[in-house]
Amino acid sequence: MASIQSMPASAGHDLNKQMKKTDNGVSTTNEHEWKSQLKLPPKDRRKKTTDVTATKGNDFEEFCLKRELLMGIFEFGWEKPSPIQEASIPAALLSRDILARAKNGTGKTGAYILPLLQRIDITEPSIQALIIVPTRELALQTGQICIDLGRFGHLGIAINLITYDDRFTLHRIEKELGTEIKPIPKVIDKSLYVAEYQFDENDSQ
Repeated sequence: MASIQSMPASAGHDLNKQMKKTDNGVSTTNEHEWKSQLKLPPKDRRKKTTDVTATKGNDFEEFCLKRELLMGIFEFGWEKPSPIQEASIPAALLSRDILARAKNGTGKTGAYILPLLQRIDITEPSIQALIIVPTRELALQTGQICIDLGRFGHLGIAINLITYDDRFTLHRIEKELGTEIKPIPKVIDKSLYVAEYQFDENDSQ
């Protein structure tokens, strides 16, 4: 389980120092130059299955994500949204409840982290998101992805990893959020809006 809280920002990436301030408060470089200044990783040349390639042809820019978040996405090595991301991100940005399932390695984590980071207000020092995952290893992995994707515009974010056994911390979070935190249910309410369904019983993480 990971709680995400906004904290005072620290020193940023070199590219952040080159960014200018616009009238609406969004930091940006020249409209035609910001991508060329990114430090992109080597392209992923591995063979991809249709679970990743069978997209509608959307780009991340079409989701109206913040420039800083787009910079983190591209430097992370993501070039195009996967099918699960295409289906989930627009609905999540509209605050809709989503039931989304897909195979491992198809972009599930990005499908919910990107809308989450998009909606985080780094000027508000409070818990703004709670991610519940089944294992500590996955919580560590998810927390690191949040840090990597938010490296430009979310430098004030603090991510705290806790377990369900840490009742003191959970009680504090429950009190602040005004809700009760329960274990991940074994039976999912399928009446929720289904953003995407590509599920293999042998690959059910």
